[in-house]
Amino acid sequence: MIRELLLPFDFSDNSKTALHFAMSLQQKLKAHMSLIHTLEVPYDFASRQEENKKAMEKQARAQLKALVEELYQTTTSADELNLDMHILEGEVSEGILRATRQYAADLVLMPTMGASGLRRFFLGSRTADVIHKSVKPVLVIPPKADFGKLKNLVFATSLKDKDIALLESVDDLAGKLGLGIVIAHIKEEETKDFELKWRGMKDFAEEKIFQADVSYYSSNYDDYFEGIEHYLGKNPGSLLVMRRSARSTIKDLFRKSHTEDVAYHANVPMLVY
Repeated sequence: MIRELLLPFDFSDNSKTALHFAMSLQQKLKAHMSLIHTLEVPYDFASRQEENKKAMEKQARAQLKALVEELYQTTTSADELNLDMHILEGEVSEGILRATRQYAADLVLMPTMGASGLRRFFLGSRTADVIHKSVKPVLVIPPKADFGKLKNLVFATSLKDKDIALLESVDDLAGKLGLGIVIAHIKEEETKDFELKWRGMKDFAEEKIFQADVSYYSSNYDDYFEGIEHYLGKNPGSLLVMRRSARSTIKDLFRKSHTEDVAYHANVPMLVY
């Protein structure tokens, strides 16, 4: 159950796009949203640092006030503005993770640059850090995301047991948003037990999914994220859903994964559980 949303906001065009997407999502879920703005005060002599902090906070409060006024002018009801705004201090990604706990967020919404490309830059290191470290689901929102055009949640599965267990949560979300579910699997190589696992996934879906229409997609690709990209390119209106692989060591935290690769390449919203 998603009752509390958290959206980092830095007044950029990308974060404004994400805000409008988030407000549409919020209304569908009937959730509360916390907007947070984090001040990264540059190091300076103690007296000057305090002055810088006060000036930055004053500017941020003025910008937040203007934002609220703008939202009141563009929403049809004050009830739609079921949100709070908070100013934090510190490193941005750590501030987001701290706020997730402090405001009991069920879902973290992260704006991103969203451009197609092959490097971490396009996702943004802060967004990547939050995806890696958050104990709550993270929804990555690219600048061209349009909530009103969404048709399906595309659940990219590796056919692991944890993927199957996640289906009920995906079904609950799809039902609240009025979307269908596509269960998609990209095979990088043939395995002897594929048919058995694929059948097991379908059987579980037919037994457990009640709120959304379900369809299935499976294809062979040498490269996992190219397979996902191909499907998304042919099927606009998708919201990609993936499960974050467990990471138990510092080394694992920086190792490439399917989740990370797709985030850098797909210019569609991506929800990571």
